[in-house]
Amino acid sequence: MFWSFNQLFLERYFIGEGDFIKRFFLLMIICLTIFAGCNYSEETHSEYDESNITEKKGTLTNNYDVSLKVQPDSNLIVGNEKVRFKNCGGKDAESLYFNLYLNSLDEENSQDDLLCFQEYASNVYKYGKDYGGINVLKVISDNNDLEFTVDKTVLCVKLKEPLKAGAEINLTINFEAKIPKICYKIGGNERETWVGSFLPTISGVLTDGSRNNKGFIRGLSFYDGFSNYSVNVSVPTGYNVIGSGIANVIENNNERIFSFNGNVIRDFAFVFGKDLKNKSLILDNGINLNFYYYSDEIDPEPIIQRAKECVEFITQKLGSYPYNEINFVETELYNDMCVNYPQVIFMDTNYIKDGEFQEDFCYTIAQQWIYNVIGADKVYEAWLCDGLACYLKDLMNNGDDFDSFISNRVDDFSKNLESLEIKKMNTPIQEFKTEKNYRYIENFKAEMMFYSLYKKIGNDDFQTFLKNLYSNYLFQGINKHKVIDAAKEYYSDSEQFFKEWTEGESLPEI
Repeated sequence: MFWSFNQLFLERYFIGEGDFIKRFFLLMIICLTIFAGCNYSEETHSEYDESNITEKKGTLTNNYDVSLKVQPDSNLIVGNEKVRFKNCGGKDAESLYFNLYLNSLDEENSQDDLLCFQEYASNVYKYGKDYGGINVLKVISDNNDLEFTVDKTVLCVKLKEPLKAGAEINLTINFEAKIPKICYKIGGNERETWVGSFLPTISGVLTDGSRNNKGFIRGLSFYDGFSNYSVNVSVPTGYNVIGSGIANVIENNNERIFSFNGNVIRDFAFVFGKDLKNKSLILDNGINLNFYYYSDEIDPEPIIQRAKECVEFITQKLGSYPYNEINFVETELYNDMCVNYPQVIFMDTNYIKDGEFQEDFCYTIAQQWIYNVIGADKVYEAWLCDGLACYLKDLMNNGDDFDSFISNRVDDFSKNLESLEIKKMNTPIQEFKTEKNYRYIENFKAEMMFYSLYKKIGNDDFQTFLKNLYSNYLFQGINKHKVIDAAKEYYSDSEQFFKEWTEGESLPEI
């Protein structure tokens, strides 16, 4: 159903105890519904040129109605995806283009340097080489088969007749997909399979057919807009499914059907497996925190309690989380890390067992707000995602000693700066060759930039700045220019300030 809201959402954000900001969130969502979602930022980067669907005026909110039948023994998924699309561009569209990110993991297109930093490439194939991909079987509109071509990670669908600007079309895509058993952001092991950046998603329209086809960049997808997902996942009896959105479960013969409704989210991700254990906690504001795991030696209590502390801290600093739950799922990744999708966070087993989550969990959870709710671009403006999340994490961990912590950060950064190949923050992620270089620039340097801004405008104004940044751009997309505009209210020279930090190679004075 297009734009359905479950009862819990309405009770918490409108009928019940919701504060002004929560009601504002609901109002924003309703506005998105009314205007069919031509709502993304003018300057949001895309892998494509200015002739894409929005002509740099905004990525529309599409509607995806999907049925997936999972065959766990072979890790095969048979899919039927219905797409409702509105042409919000100013030109008629002759073709529609969809991302097929899973094809970045097939044997022909897989490139280790695009999957992750080269130092971790061997970890991806910890259990040996395995590949995946997606095979598009048929594309249908109005009972007519449409011509289509697949070029690496892009599906091009030729329309029977041009789609007028402002007009809508319904498409159905039938496909089969193989999920590889690898330690990656799409992958699996003997216990479970985790799947993100999987569904074919609209990337744009063109009239001349030209495309710059790319796969993952360091494992990041190019999704940059907000859509509605209604997804049914069918698995054999005994399996569980965790996904983006609230699930309803129906038992039917020898299968279980999990139905998810994810409203206004940037992507749909899910995990399926057997014998998954669960620890849950409901916060005072009604958000459900759920930790799913399979390792017997893991104690779930510290994880769920730390998650509670981090969610409450980020809520205090930025604002309320607009969804009903956050699911944390044990997975096996190529590094001690976490991977963020809307309402679903993949957590590496070693990351949990080593206790690193105690220090870094706030960083991960902050990305739910920054990356998945206000929609920052982690490919071209990673400093906004990672720097702000790093700032919030270290502020939480150090409290009154934060000034001293930053002072030590400055000393360490100054010692390492000369050895870094890339020194500019506004560098696309694919240009970094090592994680150390990336971390020092997009995390540490960016963190010091936000700290410097805090020092210039004062604590109270900086807290207001962060809250306004979040509430004003909820589901709208955020970028450097919007950050500058938001900061101008408190610091008139903000444009020069951000230019110096993001484009300069040195460390500005703090």
